[in-house]
Parts: sequence; structure tokens; C-alpha cells
Amino acid sequence: MSGLGIRNYNIARQLTKKLPTVQITLAVPNEPDLQNRPFGIVQYKSNWTKAKLILGSDVIISQGFGLVGLFFYFSRRKKFLFDAYDPINMEWLETGKGSDIYEKRIRFNRDYLNLEFLLADFIVCANGRQRDMWLGMLSSLDIIKKRDYDRDSSLRSLIDIVPLGVRQAMPIKTKKVLKGVVPGIAGRDKVLIWNGGIWNWFDPASLIEAIGEISKKRYDIKLYFLGTKHPNPKIQEFRVLSEATALAKKLGLFNKYVFFNFGWVDFEDSQNYLLESDIGVSTYYDNLETRFSHRSRILDLIWASLPIICTKGDYLSELVEKRRLGLSVPEKDVSAIAAAIERLVDNRKLYQNCRENLEKLRTEYSWEKVLSPVVNFCRSNNFWTRRRIGIGYYTRLVYFYLKWISFKIFKIY
Repeated sequence: MSGLGIRNYNIARQLTKKLPTVQITLAVPNEPDLQNRPFGIVQYKSNWTKAKLILGSDVIISQGFGLVGLFFYFSRRKKFLFDAYDPINMEWLETGKGSDIYEKRIRFNRDYLNLEFLLADFIVCANGRQRDMWLGMLSSLDIIKKRDYDRDSSLRSLIDIVPLGVRQAMPIKTKKVLKGVVPGIAGRDKVLIWNGGIWNWFDPASLIEAIGEISKKRYDIKLYFLGTKHPNPKIQEFRVLSEATALAKKLGLFNKYVFFNFGWVDFEDSQNYLLESDIGVSTYYDNLETRFSHRSRILDLIWASLPIICTKGDYLSELVEKRRLGLSVPEKDVSAIAAAIERLVDNRKLYQNCRENLEKLRTEYSWEKVLSPVVNFCRSNNFWTRRRIGIGYYTRLVYFYLKWISFKIFKIY
């Protein structure tokens, strides 16, 4: 599963646990293959499927639902929780960097995001930086009213923080998957794992170059990219993946020091890869996407108590530094990345200290703890819902829908 899939899966699990009398349905884009789940799973293939799900539900939790959101207003009893944990507006800027054809789509997506905020009864995000950004957008949309502030000066009843959590069960090794299994990775090698996808806002090139520098003087450090293809078939391969594989081949590292798993690993099987690895790595650029991001795969590294090397600039890199969970490095600094890798590999005292700190942090990020605002919103019939009343709100809503339809159908903006 992608980070969003993992998040939604655990939301469904916790709601099923905390609200045993409520029917929970998880809607997914792929053919579901999860076994032994305590909730229903439905594959949505069209807007009609989404519409039926909305009509048959009392509370909807989503990162976006499209034009079918109009169905919310056929029943005043429905509540919508907008999950804004992913700074998608910044991702769109990164995806469209250097291409003029993305200009209209970025404007369209901005209005789509505004529409979600207008429709939402409650909003959650992943960290304080994101919350500050979204509060600014809510203010500019005239969503924050004086009566709202008088009711709750913290505005937590409007937008609260729900970070990604870590899995409850401890990771258990069920089979060998890397050392002595993958040709080129020996049993005594130190394995660095990139335990997520390779998207355009990441920087695998600097990491690969750092491995190249290390390989000139030692042979025991290997880098393994766990997933390359996004599990959602509608998302195409990112340019940076082909560039990363080409660079590894150019430097003579491909399948010698740098290894790619061309596909995706099953969610339950990922623990075997983490437990056979020695260090978790994630390198990216110090830009707006990084500043407001919340790297989902870092949480799996915390779960597996795997010391972390990451780029400075985002919320979780500050956590790595503050809680001494590993080492953070400047963006695109190949020498600093190489030095950090060798330091964590060779300094056993530092390495063990990072593992101990990760084990302490793990309980703080349990899904049960982090999802309490979501559970409270779904549980309480008295929870304050912001039913928008007045011609000004509906005028703005119709305006956004007309702009959206004009782009979707006629490509006019």
C-alpha cells in the first residue's frame, strides 16, 4: 500500500475497534486482497460507485471525492472529514516543475482543494506546519468566523493534527528476503533500505552517488530500493525513477551496490525487508513540498527501530535530530550523505543509541493515540459541524463547481 492506503487502512481498523456497532467501509481503487479484516472493503471504479457509497453512509472520510460531493447536500445529516495530511498543492507544483502545460491544472487543483475545505465539517492534517498553512487558506476562504473563534479559540474543533501512526504489532521476521537471497547482497553486508516509492520530489541521485563514493573503498554497504511502481495503477511512473536507474548503471553500481525492486512489496511482507536492513534512508529536496510534508515511510522506520538518514528541512527530519533517531544531512550533499552512512555503520554506540530512542518513540505514535480526533468526530452526535448557511457560501460553492466542470469537460479555465 502507498502511504495514503496505509493511513486509510488503519483509520478503518481503529474505527472498527472503537465503534463496534458502526458499519465501516473502506473504499479502494484496486482489487482488494487483504485477508482477515474486520471491516468491509469496496473497490470503486466510477463516480457512480462513489455516489452510492456516499448516499449509504453517515460519515465520509476522504482526501477528495470529486463532483459526487454534491450528494452531501441532499442530506444534512451527513458529515465530511477532509483528511489534508498530504500537502498536495505543493506536490502539484513539484510535479509540474519545468512544464508550462501544468499551469492550468495547478490552478484547477488549487480550486479543487478550496472546494474540499468549503465542504468539510472537520479537517485533519499531519503536523503543526501543515496546520498553519491550512489555517491560512481557511482564513482566506472566509471559513473562519468570529463565532467559530469564540466557541473554540484553538480552532481544534475545526482543524486538528493527526499524524501518521506506527503499526501496533511488533515486526516479526517470517522469511529471508535480502541478505543471501538477492544476488549481490551477502549475509554480512550492511543494507540501506529506501522503503517507499521514488517520486519527483525525492533525490535518489545524491544517495546513489554517495554509495558510489563509498564503494571505491569498501564493499560491504549496499542500497536497496524497496518499491518503484506505485500500487495505484492510475499513477504513472515518475521521471526520477528512470533517471535513478540510469545513474546507477552509469556509475557501475546497478545490481552490485544499488538494487531496485521493480514492483511493490505486499504490506505484511514489508516487515521482513525492514528487519533485514540496517539503516533506513530517505533523501529529498529542501523545497516547499519538503517543508510541509510528513514522510509516511519514516513512520515504518520508527516501527522497525531502524536508524534513519534523511534530508534536513521537513518536520520529521527535525524529529530525527531532536530525538536522536539517526542523522540528517543537507540536500544534495553527496559527501555528507556518505559520511553519515559510514558513521552510522561504524559507530556501534551511536547506532545502538538511535535504536533505543526509536523504541521509546514508537509508543507515542501508536495509531490508537494519533487517531483520537477522528474517532471523537465520528462518535459524537454533538460534535460541532460547520453547516454553511447563507447565499455567500452557496454562491462561492457554485462558482468553484462551474470552474471545475469547465476545466474537466472543456479544458477551459
